[in-house]
This record gives sequence, structure tokens and C-alpha cells, in this order.
Amino acid sequence: MREGPGLGGMADALGTQWIVAGHEVLFGGRDLGRAAAPARRRRGVSGSLREAADFGTGAVLMTSPWEAVVDVARQLPLEGRVLVDCTNPVGDGFRLLTAGGPSAAEQLAAAPSAFP
Repeated sequence: MREGPGLGGMADALGTQWIVAGHEVLFGGRDLGRAAAPARRRRGVSGSLREAADFGTGAVLMTSPWEAVVDVARQLPLEGRVLVDCTNPVGDGFRLLTAGGPSAAEQLAAAPSAFP
């Protein structure tokens, strides 16, 4: 089952490890009820995607499905932030969706409002 941004296995696993390492973590998602679940399990807090991007002074972990990552990044205040993108642009049959370029990282970096 595919989960929404900030709510899947990578967000849970990496967020948990950051909490264990002593960092404060805000799990963000489009559905606030679903974002609260990993926060309750892992001693973190939850909020919207914008609140997660605004939270603290460190990194923002993006775990959105590839189809949504550039659009989501355009909506978030990421200036001056370290963006850790766990997105894998892989489709059916384990086919690379960015074959022939531009790469996933290039597309994300080129998002006009993602990095003003």
C-alpha cells in the first residue's frame, strides 16, 4: 500500500533514527490524522507539510512519491534548508522514469519556487 508524503516506511525509519540520535522530528503530511500516527509511535510531533518544512533549522526529509515530489517541493519553504530526497523515480517493471534525463535531482533542483 502506498502511503502519503511523510507517512511511509522511509519517513518512519529515518525519522525514528533521527529521534534516537537526539533530534527533534516533525512528521508532516497532507492528512494530519495520518501524520500523527508515526509521531505518536516515535516521540515526535506532527503537522502539515508546510509546518514540517518550517520546523527547526536542520534538514527536511522528502519521501513523496516521485509523481508528486517536484510539485510538493514547489509549495514548501526550502530556502536555506538541506533537502534530503528519498524519492526513487522507478515505475512498473522497475523501469527508471527519468531515463534519458533530466535526472530526478536535476528536476527537483530546477523547480522554480523550491529553492528561491
